[in-house]
Amino acid sequence: GDKCLELDTPVASLLMQYYKRPKNIRDIVKGLRTVPEQVEVLVNNDSGSEHDIWRSVLTAPNDFLVYATNVHEIRGYNRLTLMSNAPLSVTLQDDDVPGDKVWLTQAGKLFDAHPKLLFLSGYRARGGMPGGNYGLVRTKIPTKSKGAGGIPFMFAYKLVAGPLLYRREVFLGLGMFHLEYSCAGDPGIHFEYEFSLRTWLNGYQAGLWDCHFTHHVGDWSKTGTRASKEKEARRRFIGQRNSQNVRWAYKGLAGGGKGARIFEAAGDTQNKFAAGKDV
Repeated sequence: GDKCLELDTPVASLLMQYYKRPKNIRDIVKGLRTVPEQVEVLVNNDSGSEHDIWRSVLTAPNDFLVYATNVHEIRGYNRLTLMSNAPLSVTLQDDDVPGDKVWLTQAGKLFDAHPKLLFLSGYRARGGMPGGNYGLVRTKIPTKSKGAGGIPFMFAYKLVAGPLLYRREVFLGLGMFHLEYSCAGDPGIHFEYEFSLRTWLNGYQAGLWDCHFTHHVGDWSKTGTRASKEKEARRRFIGQRNSQNVRWAYKGLAGGGKGARIFEAAGDTQNKFAAGKDV
């Protein structure tokens, strides 16, 4: 019947990586419940904590609570994607709260309007040539998608989490998020930069729109990878190392100047889009 169909064919999989931010749980789940689409919610309880709270809020048939502890975001999101059952995957952070009912509908319209669009951020991004930083508290998104009904949108060079949205089957086919950008137990700083470049390299597109989430809620600055000076130092080290890894892996393709083919291609796509051309 219809109920079976809704259960077995969700529109999107909402994938959350959680680590010891109990004050945010109820607000995040409440925000997720407002979308009109049939979705499934998969949470990786990376800290193995707050069992009672999670059990009290994940009560829908398509809610799943996973315990893959201390693997951090790269492995957490990869594993949740493998477990998921929808064509569109959405990675969520445990300090972001959805702010309206239409964010997922808007994202779906953007994917429908732009068939090559694989990877989408609702937060921030680095523009293709000539560069620039766009999104929340950065430069305003300069263009709109006519095919998606006038939603502010642009094609972008490197995306910033989160949320991050992607077409599940293509994501799996390209190898998912790169495991070498963190060991289990370490943060995966800039993993989304690498997948953005891999997206463009394989003939797909990355883009940015404003999801209108409330970001950095609760005590985010004192928890997770910022909970101590040692964890903060480790976070900075991994971020610096992974920036170098991206430059090395995409040498001659990425960068901030002429001759960086992915950087140029992303900029050229956005310029054509801004001029009203098909891309």
